[in-house]
Order: sequence, then C-alpha cells, then structure tokens
Amino acid sequence: VMLLGDALPQFHREVLSVQSDLKTKLGSEETTEAEMGDMAHKVLKLCADVITSVFEPMEKSLERDEELSRMKEDAAKEIERLRAESESQLASARTEAKQQAEKARREALEEASVDKKAVEEEIYKAVAGEMDKLRQELENSTASYQQASMKNQMYQDSMKNAILAQSKNMLAAMKNARDELENLKRSSQVELAETQKVLNENLDHVRKVAKRIGNSDIAQLSMMYERELDMRVKLQDQVQSLRGNIRVFCRIRPLLGKELENGEIEAVTAENEMTVAAADPENPGKDQSFNFDRVF
Repeated sequence: VMLLGDALPQFHREVLSVQSDLKTKLGSEETTEAEMGDMAHKVLKLCADVITSVFEPMEKSLERDEELSRMKEDAAKEIERLRAESESQLASARTEAKQQAEKARREALEEASVDKKAVEEEIYKAVAGEMDKLRQELENSTASYQQASMKNQMYQDSMKNAILAQSKNMLAAMKNARDELENLKRSSQVELAETQKVLNENLDHVRKVAKRIGNSDIAQLSMMYERELDMRVKLQDQVQSLRGNIRVFCRIRPLLGKELENGEIEAVTAENEMTVAAADPENPGKDQSFNFDRVF
C-alpha cells in the first residue's frame, strides 16, 4: 500500500514524509512509546487513505469486482495484522519501558540513599571542623582582647602617672622660675641703681675734666679721651650685662682683588672703634653714621 501511495502523485509527498519520520523514530533511542504509537496510527491512516483513494474507484468497475474485493480483503487483513502487530509491539515496549523505569528508580534510590549518608557524614564532619575552628578563633580572640585590654589599662595608668608627675614637675619649675625671676628683677634693680650711680659719678668726673681741657695739651686730651672711651665701653658692658648680655659687632669686609681691579671703592668706613659711616648713593657726600658695640 505504501509503494502504491508513493506511485500516486497526490500521496507522494505524504508517503516520503511518513517514511522519513519512521526512519528517524526507529533510529533514535530516545523515542517514547507515545511517539511510536502516534507513528503507527499515522502509517495506518495513510494506508487507509491510499486504499480508499485507489480501490474504491476500482470497485465501480464490474470487470474487476472480484479482484478488488480480494485486494480489499487482503488489504484489510494486512491492516488488521499490522494493527495487531503494532499493538503487540506497543504493549511489549510499554512493559519493557516500565521495567526499565522501575529498575532505574530502584538504582537511583539506592545510590541516593548511599550518597545521602556519605554526604550527611561529610557535611557533619565539615560543620564540626568549622565549629572547632570558630571556637578556637573565638578563644584566641577573647584572650587577645583581654591582653589588649590589660595593656591598654596599663598604658593609660602609666600615661596618667606620667602626666601627673610631669604636671607636678612643671608646677615646681614654674614656681622656681617665678622666684628666680623675682630675685633677678630685684638684683637687676639694685645693680641698675648702682650703675646709674657710677655713671653719674663718671659724668661729674667728665665735667671736671672738661673744665681742665682749656689748660691741657693735645696729648693729654687724647689720653683722657681714650681712658674715658674705655670707661664708656666698660660701663656699656655692665649695662648690657644687666639687660641680657646682647652685643652688636660690625666687621667691615675689605675689597677683594678683583673688585680693586674693577676700580670699586669701599661704601662703608670706620670712623672709630664704635662708629661706621656708610655712603648714601642717592645723596653723594652725605654719609650716614651707625653705632655698634665694636667696629673692626
């Protein structure tokens, strides 16, 4: 019937499609029972359509009634045989599939039971190990925290004691400095009064000497001037000692050889041992004088 349908133009494509699907299903191991049953019904329906399309017109012909009847009976028998065979194969496939499914289910249950026990044991061991680690870490952390707390308390106590001791020392030092400052202030006032007295006496002496200048010669005046200058330096040293021992000296650098070759001149000159004169570039001829404790 399939060969006959393949020879007919109106069934050619359908027969090719059914043959292709049948080969695909039979060659695949994943074909289910339902798919095989649908395929069998599809083949039988195609055969019935071919028989109906081919043999019913032939029955109208009187000359071939017997042959058509025989062919129809043979086709019906063949269809019935094919249906019975397909049903038998389908029932056998269903039974075999059920047995395989039951076997696979039992094997899966057994493997799952064994794997479940092994997994539970592994999980229990892993959890127990992690709990032991966490317990040990917690104990170590507690001990470290206690040690850190003790060290922090000891550090705070030592810092507090050090601050208190330093505060006491600072208060004592400030008190001593205040007392020394008061003593220094009183002694400075006394020394300043004595120095002022000496200065007044020296001033009287200078005045007396000034009266005698008219009858003295140049050598005596120069000697007296130098003596008075030394006295002034000594008195100035005493005043500076009372005020803080601060002295200002001035050194005049001589011109270098290259500066002399270029024709440069000194801008600062020493008038005496305590005074320097500086040239004013904006006002030539008008020098400015500056006093120091010592000029050299």
